[in-house]
Amino acid sequence: MVWDINQGTRLLLTAAWRDLRLQSLSPETYLRSPSGEAINAGSVNLGGKSYNISNLIGFRRQTREQQDLLFGANLTTRISDQLRGEIIASTYNMLPTETRQAYAANNGAQVIPTDSQGWANFLANFSWTPNRHPILGKQINFGGDYSHYWMGTSSYNSNDWQFGERTKLTGRSGGNTEQFGFYVEDRWELLPTLSLTGGIRYDHWRAFNGDQQATTSNLIYPERNNSGWSPKGVLRLTPGNGWRAQFEVARAYRFPTVTELFQSISDGGLLVQSDPNLKPESATTFDLGGGRTFKVLGGSVDMGLDFYLDSVKNTLFSQENAFTGNIYYQNIGMSRTRGVEFTVNLRGLFHGFFDFDGNFSYQGSKILRNQNLPASVGNDIPRIPPLRWSVLATIHPVKRLDLSAGVRHEGRQYTNILNNDGRRGGFGYVDPYTFMEIKVSAHILKQLIASVGVDNAFDQVRYAYHPYPARMLYGSMKWRY
Repeated sequence: MVWDINQGTRLLLTAAWRDLRLQSLSPETYLRSPSGEAINAGSVNLGGKSYNISNLIGFRRQTREQQDLLFGANLTTRISDQLRGEIIASTYNMLPTETRQAYAANNGAQVIPTDSQGWANFLANFSWTPNRHPILGKQINFGGDYSHYWMGTSSYNSNDWQFGERTKLTGRSGGNTEQFGFYVEDRWELLPTLSLTGGIRYDHWRAFNGDQQATTSNLIYPERNNSGWSPKGVLRLTPGNGWRAQFEVARAYRFPTVTELFQSISDGGLLVQSDPNLKPESATTFDLGGGRTFKVLGGSVDMGLDFYLDSVKNTLFSQENAFTGNIYYQNIGMSRTRGVEFTVNLRGLFHGFFDFDGNFSYQGSKILRNQNLPASVGNDIPRIPPLRWSVLATIHPVKRLDLSAGVRHEGRQYTNILNNDGRRGGFGYVDPYTFMEIKVSAHILKQLIASVGVDNAFDQVRYAYHPYPARMLYGSMKWRY
């Protein structure tokens, strides 16, 4: 619901409720024993490697019932000619949820209720434009925020996977985190062609009420506190004739989430292993870039080139094994990413006939220090491809018709910090890809736009754990009031 309270004030209210019901009653297996019998449990040997089929969630019969409730509010207001403000608040709650799973051999079952999970947060941002004050600067942005996250999950045995009562408690974990921060940022016009933006942010973080309970033990984690200052500086030069240059340096913190700290549970053979002693990660970023905008061939061209360096201490990383389903949360001592990015945007060339967007980036990433796993030092950081690029060309043959074709590419990358997942072309691995998309849009009326298109036009089979979507045709109709 949107309410325009007055000319400068708008209130947006959002409410959402979801009712999710999932059933997997007849999972199929394509594995067969030498005698031809279906295999859906136990250990098997394929290509000289052993696999525990009971750990694969797809082979289990299961049901899940879940309800979620979300509320949000967004208030934007023009307090005065110089001051604008925005206040955002939201709260989310996972209502009582239960997952019931049969063991692979169907002898007994596991019941996994989510006891509590959700968040509440609040954010206030303000922008103040002083009246030509040399000390206060051109524009001051300031604000603060608060967030609280909580979770609690249990697991029980049962004699019947669909209808049985919960019997023995096999595990429980949960906890809370909260964080508050404030920031201020200002911009000064040092010269008509030179500006300086400086800012600083403070964050205070707390983790509390963390615990992990098993059948024979109960761990209560001590409360933890941490804080950090995050400075930022941007120097921007616009000498004229369409040229620009910019240098930026910044530091920022990311504190562990409640899931990374406390959600430890064994789920039907799948292990989710959190770490209540995780450290916050801190990133220092440098960026040097420039570009130019100019007129040519009846349109405009914008070209940019950026060099960047990211150095991250205590990187928070989740390592998932696609074949066992196990997930481990951990810190990587020190990692670094260096790269260069080139962008080009053409608008209205040949007097409005041709548009083009291109983005090309090359980067190198490396694990520099990792006392938790020394063998990973010198390896690539997972899920960061060295090469990534995309191009999109659009022509406007007549006034109300747009024809677009795009190609996007992402190069080789690893999924684990040991970089030993070199095999490609199957579930659990990440493939390089080059996909092509085609789209035709017609402006039937001023407000009505119809589109048809195809993604992955050449129907390539590529994987990112699961397969990417195959060739997909789509159509859309949009009305803009």
